[in-house]
Amino acid sequence: MSFTTLTALAADNGYKVIIYLTGTKNNLQGQTSARLRKDLGIDDSSVMRYRVIDDLTDSRSFRMFLSHPKVVVLVPILKHYKHISDLAALCGDLQNRSFLANNGVLIVDDEADQASLNTFARKNARREEWEANDLSKTYESIIQLKKVLPNHSYVQYTATPQSLLLIDTDDILSPKYHTVLTPGEGYIGGRYFFQENEKKYIRIIPEEEVETKRNPITKCPNSLDKALRQFILSIAYKVYIQQKEQYLSMMIHIDGLKDTNKKYKRWIDKKLETWYYLALDSISSDKLKSEFKDAYSDLANTIIDCPCIDDLFAHIADAILMTQTHLVQSGAESDINWEGAKGHILVGANMLNRGFTIEKLSMTFMPRTTAGVATADTIEQRCRFFGYKEKYVDVCRIYVSEKARNEFAEYVEHEEILRKALKDCPNHELAEYKAITKQLILSDKLKATRSNILSDEYIRYQMSEWKQYRTVDFAQENLNVFKQFVAQYENDFIRSEIYPQEARNHRYVDLDIEAAIYWLSRFQFYDLELRVRRTSTIQYLRYLLDNGNNSKARFFQMSFFSLRKRKLEERGDIVRPINLQMGHSRDGVYPGDPYFKSDNMITVQLHNIKLEDDQLRGEYNNVETCNLAIYYPEGLHFSYLEF
Repeated sequence: MSFTTLTALAADNGYKVIIYLTGTKNNLQGQTSARLRKDLGIDDSSVMRYRVIDDLTDSRSFRMFLSHPKVVVLVPILKHYKHISDLAALCGDLQNRSFLANNGVLIVDDEADQASLNTFARKNARREEWEANDLSKTYESIIQLKKVLPNHSYVQYTATPQSLLLIDTDDILSPKYHTVLTPGEGYIGGRYFFQENEKKYIRIIPEEEVETKRNPITKCPNSLDKALRQFILSIAYKVYIQQKEQYLSMMIHIDGLKDTNKKYKRWIDKKLETWYYLALDSISSDKLKSEFKDAYSDLANTIIDCPCIDDLFAHIADAILMTQTHLVQSGAESDINWEGAKGHILVGANMLNRGFTIEKLSMTFMPRTTAGVATADTIEQRCRFFGYKEKYVDVCRIYVSEKARNEFAEYVEHEEILRKALKDCPNHELAEYKAITKQLILSDKLKATRSNILSDEYIRYQMSEWKQYRTVDFAQENLNVFKQFVAQYENDFIRSEIYPQEARNHRYVDLDIEAAIYWLSRFQFYDLELRVRRTSTIQYLRYLLDNGNNSKARFFQMSFFSLRKRKLEERGDIVRPINLQMGHSRDGVYPGDPYFKSDNMITVQLHNIKLEDDQLRGEYNNVETCNLAIYYPEGLHFSYLEF
């Protein structure tokens, strides 16, 4: 809808041609073209405002519509190098190019992180000697198209911008500005399913029922059987009894192999046929009803004033009869007549992966997962179950493996942080985003994107357990911050265990997130790694704050009776204290500094120390300062990529 609106705005502001790179699959191209025609009223032949050019070989029609003063030419094409090259040749025709030199062209790249980017970027960056760069075919054809359009704008759309944020800023497809689209009323997405209502809507597929090469499934899994029964009951309720939806849909996404899709479709067709004839028979119907009871009980947990199972079963035969199954893969059907049935079951993988909208999707069965570390933008694009489903969310269910559930939950948290960081850029410039954030926070369970499109080597830092922020820089400034902190909370500190030695006695105070961010942001570091790590911690705390998380952060004043001394070490150009934390005592009485932490909140230890520098440089000898040690509990583990 956003780029339909963009089309109308472009037309109102003098753009003559609008090109849509619609994705790599025919079904996505067809969906985009159909939506443009419907939303812009293009099917009305009496309206001359827009004309769609589907045939790139028809240069005559293209030139004639191009020259018409009232017509805006729309060109939705498949994102494939041959189609893009054909369009470049058409636009590069001497007469057309001369006309386009004085008229604006808008290129809309849908799913811009897919196929458009140069898959040889990593290979090119690793060459020791200069030579001509290798370009992937689709990327090269886009460059060719841009070259023949002297006056154009390029707008990229994607739900997963990780790769666009991480590619080389000198790349011709590296975006300069960004806008975060906000969903309208009735939209439910990752936070709703995987954070706020997971127990209501997420169902785990047992490991033994997950199709893999090592575990080929030979009969219809019990979890799929239950999901199918819930889907049929949902149709009986929403479509026949409530009559609030014209139809509902179910997606079955297994492993991307054609033969697997065919196998599952056969099982589903057989199940539906068997159930249909049993439902028609009055004697067998009672037995069938008992088989549906567990599926009914599950649905009844989320349906307010759920009808009894007898009322639902009065419509069960009709619901089955009017449900169609579709094999959605290359070589099979691509057009679905949504209004032609009361239920649709789509079995496929790659053609359902990205961009394609499954109308009124209520039930998802998706055991597909990755053997190793999942790629964040790839798994997010499989989430066809996000969307405007609030009206029938009571019958929605998502069946996934345990591993996939964990990956989606981790991705949702990553996406929330990313969206907030992008929104916080007042000028909407990506250079500004990179300058402010310096990193992309990501779970250890995920990779940001595929590595072949990234020309730079990105360093991944782990944020887990204890991290020491050791530095001699800003010694006086950090000491002043420490003293101000102690003075402010002098009456709030809680004494920890009491030990005979003064240096082993510590005290702490629990601060709300806003206060924790304030104090952490005041400590200063020259070292880039420490700055990035501190910023990542603050960014994560801001995410907790903005999402209404009531967590706190614990601040320890270590050795508050006495000033500890620390010797220095030199690593390259960096001089720093050797170690901040005292170990455990030999007699086992003192457990060591790392013991003093919270296991359910971020813990910051403030180490007020005096530096001993009589054998190194001498300039830091007897300098007093404050260093930090921060503990990241297991539940809060995360990592980040440094730009």
